Amino acid sequence: YLRLSIEPLRDGAGDTIGLTSAVVDLTERHDYETRLHALTTSLAQANARFDLALRGSSIMVFTHDADLRYNWIYNPATGLVPDEMLGRTDEAIWPPDVGGPIIAMKREAMATGQPQHGEIVMPLAGSDRHFQVRIEPILAGDHAIVGLAGVVVDVTETHLQEAHLRLVMRELTHRSKNLLAVIQAMARQTAARSEDPRTFVARFSARLRSMAASHDLLVAQEWHGAILRDLVNVQIGQAIDPGSEQLKVEGPFISLRPDAAQNIGLALHELTTNASKYGALSVPDGRITLRWAIRDGNRFHLRWEETNGPDVVRPEKTGFGVTLLERTVGQALDGEVKLAFAPGGVVCDIDIPASHVVA
Repeated sequence: YLRLSIEPLRDGAGDTIGLTSAVVDLTERHDYETRLHALTTSLAQANARFDLALRGSSIMVFTHDADLRYNWIYNPATGLVPDEMLGRTDEAIWPPDVGGPIIAMKREAMATGQPQHGEIVMPLAGSDRHFQVRIEPILAGDHAIVGLAGVVVDVTETHLQEAHLRLVMRELTHRSKNLLAVIQAMARQTAARSEDPRTFVARFSARLRSMAASHDLLVAQEWHGAILRDLVNVQIGQAIDPGSEQLKVEGPFISLRPDAAQNIGLALHELTTNASKYGALSVPDGRITLRWAIRDGNRFHLRWEETNGPDVVRPEKTGFGVTLLERTVGQALDGEVKLAFAPGGVVCDIDIPASHVVA
């Protein structure tokens, strides 16, 4: 690659008598510019990949000068404003009780020349944020420390997920113990009131299916609660179509908390089973009316009422269903259950605190 310059050579009269020329060899410069362009392109691509990797992520990168002043910040964490940090030290930015841990890490890196890493908690954007921090010295050609480079990863969501998981595990353990206790009591009471093993298996299996149906509704709502109308449908659905003319349901949209859903589910199962064998659902003309409401602002009331069924007489022996309704359900929910064997049909009133209803 040559740069060629040719000029006419003139005499005193101005006539051209020859040429002068200069040739400059630009090959080395051309090669240098080619390499520089390639390096610039490569750097631009690397920066683009760097930007793509960090953009929208929870990773912040920064550098300090030898006086630990911020001189570059990329992808700042939520709540941080680079313009308010550049040229300033952490001591000037954070109160001592907040910036102490990260300041100590940076000073240690400057003093020892060794990378430092750890986890810190800082109040940003109105809440505590957890960060994984790694600090490394920046070395000059003579290995003198001329600054620091740092990477900060926001791991707050991970901490929240871990805390939620611990809560779920504790809740699962608590519910499992309660569930096993209920199943144990159910098995014992069912066995005590069953004439033979076949009867026990049939009754106990039906009660387990009832509990499983309530649990399915709770799982579908991630254990936040169960919609009462859905609970009614799955429990009464063991005997009749929820849309049957034999059933009338009245009440506002209500979601029950897990404990209430499980216990009221068991109560509905026992009432439905009794109605199918001896009550309103044992005859074609029998009717069941189920109503619920919030009363006085702080009580949840549910009423089961059977009509047009066979004449009802209170059983001489108290069965498990009656025991479950009058004692277990009411006590478990800090409420009261009244069961009446009226001549026209069974009537059951369940009254519990409205705190068992999901707001």
